[in-house]
Amino acid sequence: MRDGSAVNQSQQPMAILGAGSWGSALAILMARNGRDVLLWSHDAAQIEVMQTARRNLDFLPEIEFPPRLSLNASLKQVLSACRDVMVVVPSEAFRGVLESCQPMMRDDVRLCWATKGFDPGSGKLLHQVAAEVCRGNVPMAVISGPSFAHEVAAGLPTALTVAATSSAFASDLSLALHSDNFRAYHSQDMVGV
Repeated sequence: MRDGSAVNQSQQPMAILGAGSWGSALAILMARNGRDVLLWSHDAAQIEVMQTARRNLDFLPEIEFPPRLSLNASLKQVLSACRDVMVVVPSEAFRGVLESCQPMMRDDVRLCWATKGFDPGSGKLLHQVAAEVCRGNVPMAVISGPSFAHEVAAGLPTALTVAATSSAFASDLSLALHSDNFRAYHSQDMVGV
C-alpha cells in the first residue's frame, strides 16, 4: 500500500457511482492511495448503513473504509464536487445512470467506467452508449481486466488496463489506482479491453 502523501493533495475528489462490491473496492483502493473519493448509491438506506459501519456490510463486510472515502446518496452533490466520475454499475443500469448524470455533470467532467458488458437494450458497447449520452468532447476511459472486488479491497496483487481517449486522463487514473499491489496499464483500445 502506498502512502497517500505521494498523491497530489490538491487533486479533486473522484466520484464513484455504484456502491456494490466492485465500486466499493475501487473506492477503497483509491482512498487508500490518497485520493478523496465520494461513493454514491441510489439507495439512501444503504449509504446510511455504510456511513455508520464505515464498511459495505452487504458486499465487503470485513474491509473498513479509509478516512478519505465519503458516502453520499445525492447524485447532484457528488457530481458538482467531482471532475472525475467513475460509473461502476451493472451494464443494464449504465445508460440510465449516465442519462441521470448528464444534465448535472460539470463542464470539465472526465468520465470513466468499470462496467463490463453491452447495453442490453441496443447491443452497443458501453463507450458507444457513453458517447451518445454525453454528446460532446468528454474525455472517456474504461477500466478492465481480470480481477475480483474482494481481492482488490483486501490489497492482493492485481493488474488492470485503463483504456482512454485522453492519455492525460489515462495517466491520472493509473496514478490514482496504482499501489504496491495494484498495477494499471495504459491503452488506447477502448473496444479491445
